[in-house]
Amino acid sequence: RALDTQHLLEGIYSYELYSAPLSNEYGHDSAAQCFSDSVLWYFIVGDTNQAKKQIDHIIQNHLPKLNPREVDNTMSLIFPLLLGMKELRMAERADNVLKRYVSDRFHEFGCSLNHWLTLYKPIVSLLQVATMDEMQVYHRKTLEEIEFWILKHGASCFSPAMQRDGYILVGELCWRISRRKSSVDEKRQHLAAMGIDLLNSALSAKGGNADEFMMRKAEFILQNIKDMKDRPHLKRRNSLKAAKAKVLGYVRTTRKTTKK
Repeated sequence: RALDTQHLLEGIYSYELYSAPLSNEYGHDSAAQCFSDSVLWYFIVGDTNQAKKQIDHIIQNHLPKLNPREVDNTMSLIFPLLLGMKELRMAERADNVLKRYVSDRFHEFGCSLNHWLTLYKPIVSLLQVATMDEMQVYHRKTLEEIEFWILKHGASCFSPAMQRDGYILVGELCWRISRRKSSVDEKRQHLAAMGIDLLNSALSAKGGNADEFMMRKAEFILQNIKDMKDRPHLKRRNSLKAAKAKVLGYVRTTRKTTKK
């Protein structure tokens, strides 16, 4: 039903005609926000192609027209895009969008980021780590800095309004970083345990508007961390099995050659 309404909105909405009046009347452009939120609605129904088209449309037609000094409103509009691009393995592009429309403007104009301030560090860090995962190129110093921040501040830095989403973002960071560590690494265990606690807290939180996309993401990450904890030596066993198979293969080949 939400997407049906969104399709109707797309037929009548013009950013040039309606954004300023809506913002003046209600404090923000709720129609433009629906465009952004619909990106995640498309993921919920499994239409990733349309989600990508919507992301491209908003980046090309909405973001360049935003007031550069209204960084809080901009962050509201691009947050669903960042999540969607990360799911589409476009984390580097998402990081560039965040930098161009939020970070650079925040520093250039000295704008406020009051509402979104506590989520800024987690989303920046998550996009950095997701980009490394996509490229399979890891920057040790950056990962160590993010890991230090997670273990020191990751569970306590959020405003009440942002706590649920913050816990899910940090939970995903815990999963992405811990899964690359050795099964005997103590920090892997700390990160995994912290991720489980944060995600359980997010999923059990009462009240508010629980975003279905974020809840599904939390469930997915939580299960992955639990699987990782339940089978800490699986990767090692598989590696040993593969090595053993190679040795046996070599022995068989050698025997055949010797017989000839």
